[in-house]
Amino acid sequence: MKTEEKLNLIGWKWRWIYEDGTVIEEENYLPNSGLAILAALICGEQTNSCSWHIAWGTGTTAAVAADATLEVESGRKAKTSLWRESYTVKVRVFLLTTEGNGTWTEWGLFIAGTDAADSGELVSRVLPAGGVTKTNSQVLTVEIDITLARG
Repeated sequence: MKTEEKLNLIGWKWRWIYEDGTVIEEENYLPNSGLAILAALICGEQTNSCSWHIAWGTGTTAAVAADATLEVESGRKAKTSLWRESYTVKVRVFLLTTEGNGTWTEWGLFIAGTDAADSGELVSRVLPAGGVTKTNSQVLTVEIDITLARG
């Protein structure tokens, strides 16, 4: 008897880590564009050396499958590091004191984009409760975990 294996993308967890040890954690929404780019990576239609960026903005509309951009993108930055731990891909970005200052209500992870707003494929969108605030006296670490598991 053949058993069907299923693959789940679980634990798309975002973390905003402040220098004082405060951590905000949120689960994300995986839009259709994210599913498409991940499939393209697996079958070689997209190079695995493509860029990764996080973006932040002021949109407040709930995430839906058709999302391809943030509602109101205000800034973005290329990944600082990307690595794998077992079945989890980890993306990290450091926002220095001069970067990303303000209160941001939406965040997104993009693959195969540039530093230009709305470029690339949106693979994750999250609207953290209460937003995330960063000031010019802080360095903020943003981490995203993408965990694969049998379904």
